[in-house]
Amino acid sequence: RNKDAHIFMLIYMEGCRPCNLTRPEWGKMENILSKSKCKKKNIAVISIDKDLFEKLKYINNEPMSFPTIRYITNSGKTQENFEDADISSKDRTIDSFVEWIKLKSGENNITNQEVRKKKTNTKKRKKKRKTRRKMSRKSLQSHK
Repeated sequence: RNKDAHIFMLIYMEGCRPCNLTRPEWGKMENILSKSKCKKKNIAVISIDKDLFEKLKYINNEPMSFPTIRYITNSGKTQENFEDADISSKDRTIDSFVEWIKLKSGENNITNQEVRKKKTNTKKRKKKRKTRRKMSRKSLQSHK
């Protein structure tokens, strides 16, 4: 219902070999994506069995093959299949999925790794400032 939501959906079929190969990579995103960043940016990453697909609202067309990986936004008015995405590699790996999510959502720092880097850099800067302050205090005391 949310017009601003970015929904990334894997539609799979039980027993389908390509689906069975794709699902573990898709599942890794739960560990890779920062839940707090995704929540703030209305990003949802889901997987759904094809038998439940018909119960979904706001999705215009059924999948033609499996697995189908689809981006949905604008209350279902905008939809794009992963295979049609304008990304460097569509090899159905975690890296290509994350690249696609970043492209479509417009968010560059949505993975836990990037959030950690940002926090680490902030901690390093704070530590450097403290060290500089200590050094300047010592130099002031030595000049007295």
